Amino acid sequence: MNLFRNLIWLFFAVGLFASWQLCRAGDYQAESVVLFARMTTAPPDADTKYAIDSEIRSLKKLGLWDTVFDAMWFFSGHDQTESKLDWIGTSDATELSTPTWTIHQGFLSNGALKAINTNFQLVTDATNYALTDASFAVYSRTDVGEAIGDYDMGCGTVGGGYFARILIRRSDNLTLLNFNNNNAELGNTANSLGLFVGERNGAVQNLYKNGVAIDLGLSRVATTVPDLNVYIGGWNSSGTLANPTAREWAFAGIGKHLTTQQHADLFTCIEAWMDYWGTGVVAGTTEFPYPSLFSEETEVKRTFELKHLPKLKSN
Repeated sequence: MNLFRNLIWLFFAVGLFASWQLCRAGDYQAESVVLFARMTTAPPDADTKYAIDSEIRSLKKLGLWDTVFDAMWFFSGHDQTESKLDWIGTSDATELSTPTWTIHQGFLSNGALKAINTNFQLVTDATNYALTDASFAVYSRTDVGEAIGDYDMGCGTVGGGYFARILIRRSDNLTLLNFNNNNAELGNTANSLGLFVGERNGAVQNLYKNGVAIDLGLSRVATTVPDLNVYIGGWNSSGTLANPTAREWAFAGIGKHLTTQQHADLFTCIEAWMDYWGTGVVAGTTEFPYPSLFSEETEVKRTFELKHLPKLKSN
């Protein structure tokens, strides 16, 4: 009788192991778990965890995580404090003069004193960002033509004459970017809505909007990487906010240049995040390319089977 009971237990255990392995496939991404643990001010609920995990899984599967980017900030999160966390590294952002924050929309710089300090230094904190291989990414929810001479993101030294900066749209519909030099590249755009990625690939500087190239630039020689904190809503001029702009910022990233396909994929991932919360500004609805594998049903099933595991009795 005991032998029969033990055989039943063995068959059940084998089935449980197979089921456990299936449940394991439904876990959160390891990077998501680490991020959840850092969100101590306002721990995310199940819906927020699903969105975060779907975003991270999509970025990883498409090769857009830490092999391309050094830092990412989703300012359009569920809480003002948690929205300043660097999802990839440890450069958590801080506010300059308290810009207005709106849930799932982001921070609003005001063209004066209110902006964002990423606390990411382009030399000290960089693994992917480099002299001839660099990128800035920002998602803007507002359409504003800024004054000539303003910049949306970057840093530099006026005396040294080298900068890393982008302006996604000024009043004459021109865009500007220069990465690690003093030669701005010009492009054109009709509005400042959505995801903009400025980059340097060797001697060439490019600008992409919503995954599509709007300026494949001329050759510009790189000179020096400014080792300063990158600001958003203006640029860091040797420690001072300079030429600020007024836009609502939902996302930002710093890393190396992207391939043509990666530009398209990054837009899909970021727009999916925005559309999940109903705050995207690009027409249409975008879904996460690789949704979270985790579900509450998976966790309930695992807990039930562990709780009802039969007890093994010896002869």
